[in-house]
Amino acid sequence: MSNDNDIIESRDPQNTKKLICDICKKTVEYTFDTRFSNGKDTIQIKCFFCHSINTIKVPDISSSSSSSRKQSSSNRTTSLFSGRVGTDENPIDMEYYDILGIKPTATQTEIKKAYRIMALKYHPDKNLNDEEAGEKFKKVSEAYQILSDPDLRANYNKYGKTDANAELFSDPSEFFKQQFGGEKFSDLIGDISIFNDLTDAAADPTPKTPKETEEELQKKQIERQKRVSALSAKLVERLSTYTHSFPLDESTNKDMKVDLKEVSHNAMAILKDIMKAESEELRKENYGVELLNTIGYIYRTKAEQALAQYEVDNGAIHRKLFGYTSKFTGLVREKGHIFSETVGTLKTAIDLQQSFNKLQEAEKNESSLSPEDQNLKAQLEFEAASKGMETVWRGSKLEIESVLREVCDNVLYDSSASTELKRRRADALLAIGEVFYAVKPDPNAPTTGFPANI
Repeated sequence: MSNDNDIIESRDPQNTKKLICDICKKTVEYTFDTRFSNGKDTIQIKCFFCHSINTIKVPDISSSSSSSRKQSSSNRTTSLFSGRVGTDENPIDMEYYDILGIKPTATQTEIKKAYRIMALKYHPDKNLNDEEAGEKFKKVSEAYQILSDPDLRANYNKYGKTDANAELFSDPSEFFKQQFGGEKFSDLIGDISIFNDLTDAAADPTPKTPKETEEELQKKQIERQKRVSALSAKLVERLSTYTHSFPLDESTNKDMKVDLKEVSHNAMAILKDIMKAESEELRKENYGVELLNTIGYIYRTKAEQALAQYEVDNGAIHRKLFGYTSKFTGLVREKGHIFSETVGTLKTAIDLQQSFNKLQEAEKNESSLSPEDQNLKAQLEFEAASKGMETVWRGSKLEIESVLREVCDNVLYDSSASTELKRRRADALLAIGEVFYAVKPDPNAPTTGFPANI
């Protein structure tokens, strides 16, 4: 028998609607009633996440989210019992495909290409005097977010548009994961914690007590250690393509009459070919080139330091001197890079705050703005969105680099590994780093006007 604590309170049905914010592109939900419009053609909605004001046409209350939710559930039930369930080849709903101008059989590469072309065409920054362009841009973004995710796409193909598909837009962590590499980079960098921090901040903006802050920091430290440990194991496995391609015991190699130079050269060529093929796929992801270059830089830097340390520990006198010099130079260069990246991130954050201040000032006088001022406001909105994405990217990059340095140190200075194994790991890591760092963006790929590779 249930007690009072098991009972969940209900409420009257609400006329809720969803809106994709013009500034932060997140989906918010608001309650609407015709009395809120006061007879006007437009209403203003304040974004829950970035607090910007969105001016939209008065929505049709008959198509509220509550009604849509019931209809979606009804459609799914009807589909299941009537056998009207779409397939990947013959989706039950073609709207998202039509928006991007692609076929249901389109590959992920074709979807991404179509998205970039359509996003460039309808981007607000390119259509300052076209009010409909903004709405079309939102639809293009929504279609891409669903069709670029295999699970959401499969669900859409079967049942059409449902509220489950819109959940992606209400979770900042999911949005940014899609924007920065997606799942394909998880084995290389893991889950970026800043994305989860954004979600937590949006869900609970209230200040935390010192005790809660301390507990949260301890929890984050444990999660980071788990992340580093998991990534270290995956990196060891990745390097094993080369490190374990021939016996580590020199006496075994002599007994087998192995030509170490030839075997090593062939194994390294195979590793580079594998990494080049992988990088060709990864570069197609959002921020793929930037992520690969970042990973490549850290791999290369840490490998060079490890090889210098190997010369210090095992080389002849002249090699030891060379090792000391290389190690010192590498450490100085690494510290300089960290300082430069940190300063750049802080500067971007300051620029972002200034952009938001200008935008808020423009919004205060929105009712009296001239058409020219309205255009300026639209430019400020785009500038703030661009700098916001750049700030998140720079913050993410700092975190990724910090984690990867720790991962590389775990792998390269593993006390349980032999000297020969550690040297081979450094050689292999240097090779992968050079492959990743050499990746360049596709000059023919269209862009949307945002920084980097969105």
